[in-house]
Amino acid sequence: MQTTTSPYGERSNHSTGVVVTIAIVALLLGGIVGYLLANSAAEARISAAADEAERDIEEIFTGERPTNEATTESTLAPGNPDETAFTIKMSDLSESQRTAIRAAGVSGDEIVITKGMVACVEADLGAQRTMELSGGSSPTISEAVTIVACYRDN
Repeated sequence: MQTTTSPYGERSNHSTGVVVTIAIVALLLGGIVGYLLANSAAEARISAAADEAERDIEEIFTGERPTNEATTESTLAPGNPDETAFTIKMSDLSESQRTAIRAAGVSGDEIVITKGMVACVEADLGAQRTMELSGGSSPTISEAVTIVACYRDN
């Protein structure tokens, strides 16, 4: 054991090894606690996202989503909600897009999109996001559920 004198003139007996060991243990514990806290927060976010995706997928197949009938006129496709806004040819879509559309229960060579469907999507997702999606942006799972519901309800 080593005897030292503190800056205040007090004498203390301690081992340098004990101090170093305590410092290492403290650092390790701090690192472990930080790691666990970071992982638990990330785990909570992942779990919440997975729960939302599961609910969205269930809504697609059970049809338990609230009705998404257009209640306001679209700024992107104004006019009679029963009129055709545009038509999508299935042959113009990629194989993965055709597969996703068939999985949503849509069949045929063309998909007729009415002004009411556009108004419904616009009301739920906003005009800006609707424009982005019509320009080719990929929808999130939640947005896809909204789009399918608007298609089915209008």
